[in-house]
Amino acid sequence: MTKNWMWIAVVAATTLFTGCSPETVSPHPIYNDRDVVFEEAMLGKWQHREGKEVEPWRFERNGDDGYRLFVGDGKEALDCRLVRL
Repeated sequence: MTKNWMWIAVVAATTLFTGCSPETVSPHPIYNDRDVVFEEAMLGKWQHREGKEVEPWRFERNGDDGYRLFVGDGKEALDCRLVRL
């Protein structure tokens, strides 16, 4: 029984300490600061269509090179970056 609790504690600690915070550094990042671009054309209102359902999206400028994306009713926002691949 003690071994089971030990494994549960290890899994919980690993999950807790490897969260998705902005300070998390990856040894192989998807992009770096040189890849970030800003397109003025992204700003404004967009629509995401899936079947008959339409969901409004709104992009606003966030800082020098970022976007804030409001989805649906606009109560929640996501910070986004556009990158050159």
